[in-house]
Amino acid sequence: MLASLAIALAPSVSQTKSPIQRWWLYPASAGIGALAGMTGIGGGVYLAPLLYLTHWGEPKEIAALTSLFILINSIAGLLVQWVMLDVQIPGEVSWLILAVGFGGYFGSRMGSGYFSQRFVKWTTVIIMVIAASRMIWKNL
Repeated sequence: MLASLAIALAPSVSQTKSPIQRWWLYPASAGIGALAGMTGIGGGVYLAPLLYLTHWGEPKEIAALTSLFILINSIAGLLVQWVMLDVQIPGEVSWLILAVGFGGYFGSRMGSGYFSQRFVKWTTVIIMVIAASRMIWKNL
């Protein structure tokens, strides 16, 4: 919930005088990747608010970067599960990967071409509120 509030209140890059120094984003991203791997929660949930608060870029740029971050983090997690724990991946997963790829392509086209920066930002806020609410409800 705090992450969604941070995104909602963060000014856009065009509204800020200068970006915050970002050298520390690199070690923070590594930490976020480790935290996401340990918790099984997509790293974008942790990375997006950080990028908004540091004025890293506009909402569409942040959405693109967090998507790439989630992809890389997910591949790394799957490789660790496969190699270290000898987890067998069921055959029907290939259809899920295809569906996710299609949805990701369609969403990226819509987000980058048709939706405004404001729409992308508020969609991110809503998704994070829903995700946080589900996690809280599940653990009550």
